[in-house]
Amino acid sequence: MRLLISEFICGGGMANHALPESLKQEGLMMLQALLADCLQLENCEIVTTLDSRIQLQDAGAEIISVADSKNYMRQLLSSAENFDWTWIVAPESEGVLASTVNSLQKSGCPTLNCSVDAIQNTGDKYKCTELMQSAGIAVIPHIAYTDLIDYPGDVVVKPRFGAGSENLSIYKSGVQAKEQIDTPENWIIQPFVEGEHRSLSLLCWRGAAKILSCNVQMLSDFPQPRLRKCVVNAFAADSGLHTLAMQIAQVFPGLNGYVGVDYIKTASENVVVEINPRLTTSYLGLARALVQNPAQLCIETFAGGSLPNFIENTENSTEVILV
Repeated sequence: MRLLISEFICGGGMANHALPESLKQEGLMMLQALLADCLQLENCEIVTTLDSRIQLQDAGAEIISVADSKNYMRQLLSSAENFDWTWIVAPESEGVLASTVNSLQKSGCPTLNCSVDAIQNTGDKYKCTELMQSAGIAVIPHIAYTDLIDYPGDVVVKPRFGAGSENLSIYKSGVQAKEQIDTPENWIIQPFVEGEHRSLSLLCWRGAAKILSCNVQMLSDFPQPRLRKCVVNAFAADSGLHTLAMQIAQVFPGLNGYVGVDYIKTASENVVVEINPRLTTSYLGLARALVQNPAQLCIETFAGGSLPNFIENTENSTEVILV
């Protein structure tokens, strides 16, 4: 099998721009973790794209150096034609992930990614929340921009098409939040929800899902919280989480392969914050959390067209720290 791994930040998609340090760090860590897992596979030839400004020591795989973002897609499409699979690791913000996967699939290049529809429907945070709410999944409700003036509590504002905690801010009142919002249609406005920040790492396939690990997240302080650390395989899944995973997969049947779900455990329920149709930070600890190779599980799901019969967790919890 020949596998091409392309990480958008480190792969050249931003080669003509200054690399945000946080994105550079997280993207490089994900790329290294995925490469480490794939290099353990038998009879697998691995090639990866890499921004020419980044040095990757002991990659263990052939590297295609990309120096110009304008040629990134052309070079990616040309290379992908020679591989059995291409795995795109990219944020869904600004349509990056959806457009890259769409270009590859239109060219007949198989990818180890979610469908374009699923990426778009989960990448639109407003639409994602509406679809889950219609299916009876507990979510954080939206606050209308026109109602902010009368909203007394803490307010969370984040980009409608962002990724993770990118440009997320918390304001002490609706009035304060309204003063900062210039184009309401580009932002999601929600009440602040108290609880423990958690996530699920899922393996999905065409309307079904299995839990790979349950994780705890630690965020930095207000007013602009960011993910600083997560503990992968922190606790075992209960029946409620298994049901939630299946509900999400049924609402978005195009979720395939690895998917991350962020949620808040409140005093009474699990409230879904967002769905990430891509690798997440928690992937960095999956190799120790599972008896099986996580990359192999993903590849076999796509190749065989079904989820594995059994996923076995270890007793290892792993701290992933983002500086």
